[in-house]
Amino acid sequence: MHIRLEQGALAHTSLFGYGPRPFQRAEPNMARVTVEDCLEHEENRFALVVLAAQRTRQIMKGAPALVASKNRPAVTSLREIASQKVHWNRPVDDAVNEYIIERKAADAVPR
Repeated sequence: MHIRLEQGALAHTSLFGYGPRPFQRAEPNMARVTVEDCLEHEENRFALVVLAAQRTRQIMKGAPALVASKNRPAVTSLREIASQKVHWNRPVDDAVNEYIIERKAADAVPR
């Protein structure tokens, strides 16, 4: 079931009584970044997630954003990837394998 909200946005009304669930921004002129936008530049979804997560952490620690954005760090990092401002500096397979090795080593350390 769909209902129309202010400023032309649509919302989904749940059949389970949870109320409206917005699935479109209230500002129709605002550009949206999607994973598909980023996959045009990164061939591997896992590599994209790792790259975005690492960049998000950098932004959260105070690194300056490379694109103009008033969004949260995770969205800003995706915007940077989609605009090709952030990318792997080596073959993707090497970066993913290095990440997996680092995570296994970190998980093996007793806490």
